[in-house]
Amino acid sequence: MKTTFAFTVLFLSFYLTFAQDNNRNFQTSSFNELELNSYVEQILSIEDDEQRLSINEALKSLLKTELQKKGAFSFPFDSLTSMSVLTPADSAFRLFNWSVPMNDGSYNYECFMLQRGENGNQLTILKPILVDTIDVEFEKFKGNANEWPQALYYKIISKETFNRKYYTLLAWDGHNRLTKRKWIEVFWFDRNGELQMGAPIFKQERKARLLRPVFRYSAQHAMKMDYNPSKDRIEFDYLAPENSRLEGVYEYYFPDVTQDAFRWNNDYWEFEKLIDNEEKSKRDKKRIEKQKKEIILENGAIYESN
Repeated sequence: MKTTFAFTVLFLSFYLTFAQDNNRNFQTSSFNELELNSYVEQILSIEDDEQRLSINEALKSLLKTELQKKGAFSFPFDSLTSMSVLTPADSAFRLFNWSVPMNDGSYNYECFMLQRGENGNQLTILKPILVDTIDVEFEKFKGNANEWPQALYYKIISKETFNRKYYTLLAWDGHNRLTKRKWIEVFWFDRNGELQMGAPIFKQERKARLLRPVFRYSAQHAMKMDYNPSKDRIEFDYLAPENSRLEGVYEYYFPDVTQDAFRWNNDYWEFEKLIDNEEKSKRDKKRIEKQKKEIILENGAIYESN
């Protein structure tokens, strides 16, 4: 009797382990991550615009199919390395976002939002608009799922204020051959559960609150902008023109050695200057001296003493 019982327990243990492994393998193999990755990589590497757009349509069709599968919301998609996949801390939604570079130097973007619903997952495909065609100042533009100021998102920060959840996103836009852009976007949901974009939660001294801060700079330079969780602030490079006569001509804007930030202040993001003018002057001198040394090291000794 004991032998029979022990055998039964062993059999059940083996069966359950086998079933779990089988189920895990089924879940993993039921999502076509490799094919999705392949499409994105082709979009980024192919040289013909028409072919690129055709592949993008195939990618959108496949991703739509994948995200409508059972278990899609909880599936990690961690092998989908060629696409930005973001989930906020409260797991209210997931974003699947990628860029489509064009031969004229401009960029198109795609973004799918997946939400949990009572009757299954809800998929929303954001409809992009060109930021340059907006007839109001972009910093004051109110977007939604049908008027999405398209970009590539690389960070999401969850905040709550006035009994409403705000999802702050760091956005990049390749724009064109002359300029690039970064901005701080805000997603939130109205009383009807509809997605809205842009919120007056950015406070700058003596200035009206913005719906989103926007940074424009030369395509020849890179701008750093990231969230510092230990200090609960978004830190970014200060941008300035090469000289004062070029103010407002953004293809001549570049990061200097200083940084500014937006720190979370309970109810809003408050602008904060990280380095004052005196410190900036000191760092400018250090940077110039460092560059001189680097040039000397690259080119070899300018002269040799006898």
